[in-house]
This record gives sequence, C-alpha cells and structure tokens, in this order.
Amino acid sequence: MQAKARTKRTLLAAALLLLAAAGSGCGRTLPAIDAVTLEARKATLVLAGSSLTPEETEEIRRAAGEKAASEKIALEFVANSSTNPDDLASIIGKGKFDSIIGAGSELAPPLSQLAAHDPNTRFVVLGNGIAAAVPDQMPANMLLKKLDDTLKAGLWDNWVQLQKASGLTVLWIQKTGSPVPAEWSPSEEADKVLSLDIYPGDTWFPQLTYQVSAVKPSMIALYTTVDDAVLAKIKTLKLPVVDTVGGLSAQYRWSSILPEVMASSLGPAPRGGTELYTAEEAAINRK
Repeated sequence: MQAKARTKRTLLAAALLLLAAAGSGCGRTLPAIDAVTLEARKATLVLAGSSLTPEETEEIRRAAGEKAASEKIALEFVANSSTNPDDLASIIGKGKFDSIIGAGSELAPPLSQLAAHDPNTRFVVLGNGIAAAVPDQMPANMLLKKLDDTLKAGLWDNWVQLQKASGLTVLWIQKTGSPVPAEWSPSEEADKVLSLDIYPGDTWFPQLTYQVSAVKPSMIALYTTVDDAVLAKIKTLKLPVVDTVGGLSAQYRWSSILPEVMASSLGPAPRGGTELYTAEEAAINRK
C-alpha cells in the first residue's frame, strides 16, 4: 500500500508539473499546491486498445489530457494496451487509481475479470467497432458503453424483410452477448442461428455443417465479427456469406465521450452495468 501511495503521489506531482509548464508557456505561473491537497487528487488510468486507429488513440489521449488538466486529475495513459489480465494487473498495480477506463471492446473481458477482484475501483469499458459483446459476468463496479443494437437492426431491416418475402432462408451466426434481433429470427427458429462463442476451439464448425444440412439455408449471414480463419471455414460450405457487421461503419466522438466518463467514474455516484452511446456520442452507417 505504501508503494502504491508513493506511486500515486508521483503521478500527481508529474501531472502538476505538466500543468505548471503549460501555464508558464502562456506567461502565467500556477500557484503552489500543498502536499495534503496534492494527495487528495483523483487518479485515472486510461487504456487505449490496439483495435483503435492511431487517430482515435490520439483523440482519446488529447481528450483525457485536457480533462485531467482542467479538473486537476492525475492521469496515466497507455496506448496499444495488452488484453492479457496479468499484464493489465501489473499496470494497474503500479498506481493507486480511482478509476480505470479502457477504450476498445477487446478490453471488456480482462477488465471485467480484474474489476471483480478490485471492488473499490471503478472500471469503465468504451466499446468500439460495430459489435461489443457484454461479458457473461460483469461486476457492479464496472460500466460498459456500447452501440444500440437497434440502430444496426434498423439499417439492415429492409434487407431481412426482403429475404423473407422472397422465401429465402438465412442462417445467422452470432455471439450470445449480442444476439440477432428476435424479429429477424424468432425463438422457434433456433435451428437457424449459431452462437459461435458457446463452442470451444473449432467445434462450432461441425455444428454449423450439421445445421446447414438440416436447414438448407439460401445464405449465411454474420451478425458478429469473425477473423479470417473463421470466415474461410464458413466459405467452404459454398453458400453466399452476407456480413451485416462488416457492412457497417461506426464513428465515435471520443472528445465528447472521454471527459464525461472520466467525470462520472470519479464522481460520488458512478454508474454501472451496460449503457448505450447517445446520438451525440456515436453514429452508425452502412458502407
């Protein structure tokens, strides 16, 4: 604990030195801050995932830095963050952080695991891309922000209805945390949906092969992102593959998102659970 306290004081002092340097560059000198006030500062760790573009990472770094400067928050920023829980635990353990903010959907599983063992720290994951699956177990001290799935559904609804009207059968591939809308594939048509994440390794493929043989679909539609190896296996079934995720693009206004979640995660009533991005924070379009 003493080591963490010293690290926090180092982070805070470094942040204030940066502020002082910025102030002197404008011809102003910041007043001296006593040690008691310094120790009372809040500290935030911001992790930028490797799924972000360099431009997004820079926007997040800048937005977090400006918020930290204006609110006198001690900030540590890590770009291209690892998703290994042990690596993340090592980074978090170096400082006494009041909140941990991870930008990038891939950070949700490891941070939910770490949050479960650190109930006094607030964790926030900012989903990106099109699909951000909700972890099976999400601790009360964690908030996940994600796109509204109804927005995705709205962009593809006309296409789905056209396939149904034409008498064509679609076999959907999804993940359990982000299921296909019920109006596209009702529960009584469960044989026309495959949840990739419930099958370990490559065991999903024999199941998919069986369902294709039983259902005889006209096409396979992806409602989740898949890597090239998975896509290549799916294509061996010699059916048209429609990517309803890759056919969309999302734009995130990180300069609006970061300041708000930094403030809320350090406030007296931090939020938990799953929260949808507002129209002011994110937009989704067909490519």
